[in-house]
Amino acid sequence: MRQRSKTIFVSLYWKAASGLAVIFLALISVFTYFNAEQLKNLQTHHRLNNQHQYIVEYNGLLKKAELQLINIIDSLPNYKANSDSQSLQDKVQHNWSSLQITWAIESAVLLDQNGIMIQGWGDKRMSPRPETIQRTLDSGVPVSELICFEDCQLAVSSPILNESGDIQLLQLSVSLADTMLDFQRITGSDIGILTRAKRGSSTKNNLGRTGFRFSALTNRALLQPLINKFSLERSWGMSFLQGGNDSVFVLETSFTQYELMLLSSAELEANNAVVIFVSDTTSAREQIQLARQTYITTGLMATLIALALIILVLWRPIRSLQRQSRALPLLAKG
Repeated sequence: MRQRSKTIFVSLYWKAASGLAVIFLALISVFTYFNAEQLKNLQTHHRLNNQHQYIVEYNGLLKKAELQLINIIDSLPNYKANSDSQSLQDKVQHNWSSLQITWAIESAVLLDQNGIMIQGWGDKRMSPRPETIQRTLDSGVPVSELICFEDCQLAVSSPILNESGDIQLLQLSVSLADTMLDFQRITGSDIGILTRAKRGSSTKNNLGRTGFRFSALTNRALLQPLINKFSLERSWGMSFLQGGNDSVFVLETSFTQYELMLLSSAELEANNAVVIFVSDTTSAREQIQLARQTYITTGLMATLIALALIILVLWRPIRSLQRQSRALPLLAKG
C-alpha cells in the first residue's frame, strides 16, 4: 500500500503570529545592538575628552607649583638674615625652617656662577643636573624639572643676584603631594606616580612584576591592590609600556569599573617614572547596561502588544477562513 505523505497544516493564525514575532524580534535585536554601540562610542569619546582634560589639569598644576617656586626665589633677597652680612646664603639659612613649614620646600641648593655648590639644605640628593645648570645660566630664565628617587619632586633652578650683585643660581624643590591632592579635588579622579623599584628594597608597594613601585597614589588603600592584581592578571612585565607614550586599560570588578591611563613623557622617562590616572567609570557602565535592558524590555512589550492587537483585528477573518476550510476540503490542500 502506498503511504500518503501527510502535510502538516499550519493555520493562517499561527503563520501570521509567528512571522510577526520573528520580524519584531529581529528589529529589537538590531536596534538594541546599534543603541549599545552608540553608547559605547559616546563613552569612548567621553573617555578621550577626560584623558585630554587630565593631562591639561596635571600640567596646569605643575605650572602653578613652578610659578610659586619662582616667586619664592625672586622674593628671597628681601628676606632678613640673622647676621650683618645679609648674604643670600645667610638669608636662606635663617629662613629655612619657615620655608619648609610655610611653602613645603623639600630642598634648596645654592650655586655660584660657575655651577659650584655653595651650600645645600634638606634632601642632599636634590642637586641640579649639569645640563640644567648650564641651560639656566645661559638663558637667564628659570628652568623646571622633575627629579625622582623613591619619590618625585618638582625642582626649579633660577638665576638670582646676591648682595654684591653677582649672579648665583638657586634651586628649590617641592613634593608633588599637594599637586596630586589638588588634582583629585578638581577632577574627582585619582592620580599616582610609578618609579623604578630598587633592588633589595621592600616589595610592599611594587606593581606586580613590572619593576615599578607606587611612589605615590591617592586613595591608595582601595586602588593599589586592584591595580596590582590587574597587572598580574595581564602578565605585565618590565616592558608593559612599550609602544606608546600613554596607554589606557579598563579594570572591571563585579561592582565597579575603573579606567587606568598611564602617561609617560621624555622628562618622566629620564627619571624612569610614569604618571597614572585612575577614574571611576562604574556609572557609565551601568548606564549602558540599563539602556540595553530598557530597549530589550520595551521591545518585547511592544511585540506582545502589537501581536495582541493584530490577533484581535484578524481573529474573526481567520476563524471564518478556518470554518470555510473545514467545509471545503480542497481549500485546505491549496
